[in-house]
Amino acid sequence: METVGQFLKAGRIQSNKSLDEIACATKIRKGLLEAIEEDRQELLPPRIYLRGMIKLFAEEVGVDINEVLDKFEAVSHDKAGVEKSRDAKKPLQTSAPGTYIPLLLIIGIAFLVYFFLTNKIGVQDEPSRVTAPSEKVVARASTSVSVTTTTTATETAQQDKNVTSSTSPAAASPPTSIPAPASPQPAGPFTIRFEAQALTWIRIQADQEKHFDILLQANESYKHSAARTMNVRLGNAGGVTIYVNDKLLAKAGKSGEVVNLQFPDATQQLQQPQ
Repeated sequence: METVGQFLKAGRIQSNKSLDEIACATKIRKGLLEAIEEDRQELLPPRIYLRGMIKLFAEEVGVDINEVLDKFEAVSHDKAGVEKSRDAKKPLQTSAPGTYIPLLLIIGIAFLVYFFLTNKIGVQDEPSRVTAPSEKVVARASTSVSVTTTTTATETAQQDKNVTSSTSPAAASPPTSIPAPASPQPAGPFTIRFEAQALTWIRIQADQEKHFDILLQANESYKHSAARTMNVRLGNAGGVTIYVNDKLLAKAGKSGEVVNLQFPDATQQLQQPQ
């Protein structure tokens, strides 16, 4: 009977096509195509994949697809029947009687080892006896404790005595009184009047107030009061005259000179000569 591989190979030769051309058209490797033509079952994929490859092979070489598939199914059924009969004839293998002897020996040895270890552990777990100390040892221990306690009490009394004697002179002498420093007398409130002879820029910051700027033209005046201090910055020190509580002060600087003044200290610096 003609096999599937022989049938397809004859069709390929008749169609004058090479295995390379069929491999390129069907996308099946050339090695598998050769195995199909030679019916080498050990090199072929499982039946479900092989059936599709045979169909593509038959379409490419122009042979009857149904005929080649019938051959394929017949060969598959014959092969399955042969394998089934081979399995039926195969005698049932039973284990030899001597197979279980090593296993029984291993189980017996394991049981003996377990029994030996269990008895050994039981003997070692026996509680040890604790011997009570003799009366002489107890008496000696109590005596040493009494001596230690007496010594400790004596040392404590001596330390208390030393502390008392060291602190007695300090307690007897009266503490030295240190006079508190005299607090500075705060400066009294004052008023400053600025009279401009030329264009002058002035920045004023009195006490804790925020600073502010003024611009005086010639022949203009401005006055401001402070409770303790006043910081003044003159943009044209020679172009302005300063009065503190209506007392005329000397010029703070030259014309166009920028000068910083802090009152009331600047009052002493700018006093007019007598």
